[in-house]
Amino acid sequence: MKQMIICLMAATGLLFCGCGKKTPKADPALLEKLKQEVKCTQCRVSSPLEKYERINQVLGRCPACRKVINVRAAMDKGKKR
Repeated sequence: MKQMIICLMAATGLLFCGCGKKTPKADPALLEKLKQEVKCTQCRVSSPLEKYERINQVLGRCPACRKVINVRAAMDKGKKR
C-alpha cells in the first residue's frame, strides 16, 4: 500500500511539473518553406503550404477542394517558374 501511494505521489508530481525538457525552437528554413505558395493541381488555387492538411511526407490535402495532391511536386513546379 505504501509503494502505491509513493508511486501515485511521484506520478502526480510529474503530471503537474513536467519532466523539465523544453521543446526545441523551430528551424527558420522550415518556417520559410511552410510560407511558400503551392498551387493545387486539381483546382488551381494557390495557398501557403502550412494550410495543406498533411497526410505523409509527400502528400497533402488541398484546403479548397480537399483533393489529395503531391505537394512536393507542386512545390518543385512553383520554383521553376
